[in-house]
Amino acid sequence: MANTDMIEVLRTSMHPYWNPSEAGGIYLLGAVNDDEANGAILLKLLALCPDIAADRPDKWEVLAERLADTARRFFETYELGPGPYKIDNYHAAVAENGELQLNEWGDASIKVPTEASFIFTVTEEHLSLIKSMNIRAYYGYVELMDCKRPYGDMSYFYSDMADALGDSVQRDEEGKPAFSSETEKRYQALHGEMLFAAQAFWDHASLKGR
Repeated sequence: MANTDMIEVLRTSMHPYWNPSEAGGIYLLGAVNDDEANGAILLKLLALCPDIAADRPDKWEVLAERLADTARRFFETYELGPGPYKIDNYHAAVAENGELQLNEWGDASIKVPTEASFIFTVTEEHLSLIKSMNIRAYYGYVELMDCKRPYGDMSYFYSDMADALGDSVQRDEEGKPAFSSETEKRYQALHGEMLFAAQAFWDHASLKGR
């Protein structure tokens, strides 16, 4: 199957959801709280990878690696311009009182609209961060954004955000990153918007050059 065909199957079969573990990240899922539906989706995707034997004990982990590679190719070879995009609000079904927990540390939550769909405005900052998302397979799941290191390999992920956004990094006397409270609030807000930004890209991006 051609790369673009596999990308389109993945885009229509699975969707971005938020994971509040550690710093907060994004994973792909077919349907929330529906093991039967998710199992059927994974079987369909496995059938598209005939080189992965259905009887091998680690088939789901191997499939997740394959799908993570497919997701990386998607974000590398597709493009989206800044602007307003309509996205489906399947997040409302898992939100509590209209909110999603952002991370493990109790920072400001992600506000989820009540409408079945809504308009989200993608900015150049969102697109810069999307290009730096740390995509990987993790225990049979596909993470579009790793929860521990969302945008790179720094243990303090605001440093990765600064690099992605082209911001200078202020450092203390020991050479450690020292962001102002205003910068931290800005980065926290941007990080909380990335679920909807990534979803808009997932739903609306087109192959470069088309």
